[in-house]
Amino acid sequence: MKFKIAIFYLLPALLLSTGSAQGPWIQPDGRFYGQIAVNFIPAYQQLYRTAGATSATEREIEDMTVQAWLEYGLFRYSTILLDIPYKILKAGDLVGDMSGTAATQSSNLKALGNIRMGWKQQVNNSTLVSAAWLWLELPTASYQEKTGLRSGYDALAVIPAFSIGTSSDRWYTFGHLALGIRSNNYSDYTRLGFETGYELFSDFNLAGFVEWVISLQNGSRIDPSNNYLTGLYVNDQEFVSWGFKVFSELIDRKFGVSAALAGAFSGNYVPKAPSLNIGLYYQH
Repeated sequence: MKFKIAIFYLLPALLLSTGSAQGPWIQPDGRFYGQIAVNFIPAYQQLYRTAGATSATEREIEDMTVQAWLEYGLFRYSTILLDIPYKILKAGDLVGDMSGTAATQSSNLKALGNIRMGWKQQVNNSTLVSAAWLWLELPTASYQEKTGLRSGYDALAVIPAFSIGTSSDRWYTFGHLALGIRSNNYSDYTRLGFETGYELFSDFNLAGFVEWVISLQNGSRIDPSNNYLTGLYVNDQEFVSWGFKVFSELIDRKFGVSAALAGAFSGNYVPKAPSLNIGLYYQH
């Protein structure tokens, strides 16, 4: 595959990654890809809820993620993956006219999110390319009761997935399907997505995607009441999202820059606000 796909970390409250991680292409044996990206959701006060409803957060919430992403081609048809997110969260001013005593305090939380390790195996490498992979998502996140801020899910997750797609020198398209199985009484979930990208001119690419995350609502977990006032990583989160991204390769096609915009059409306990991303990557 000559067309290169950049990685993006969008909608950090949902741990959503799109790009080659979701597509069927792998790193060749001995090849390396690394990216540092910053994702930011501006201060928001509204959350999407089920059936088209919305609810207000108690305080303005700001959500920033600094992510390190690594891929390495271990064998001819196998790639290992590592995703390390670091969250910088803020609970700010109270929203609207608050009567009585507020349940949460204004403060910050800086902590790891859910670190993920993965193995990706290419199944078919012809005109139609396919791959299967397995993620292990670790319970490395933190929760701050006084603010209701949470940097990730309090659970171990196993996520098998499959992707199929095709490409040429100037465009690519793929779809992917995953099943997330979480511990600690969280509901399991399914994820379905599609992405298409095109090289507009030399080394400058534009892509768009849509994605669905659907809770199976089979978990009994009830999160702390303050956690629901922020909406961060509570049980039964789900969404329908959209996004656009641009990326360009520089300096002998070893370095590159990326930028992205994403948001949600609807969801449950997800921000009613856009997500902005910028990243730098290196491949060798």
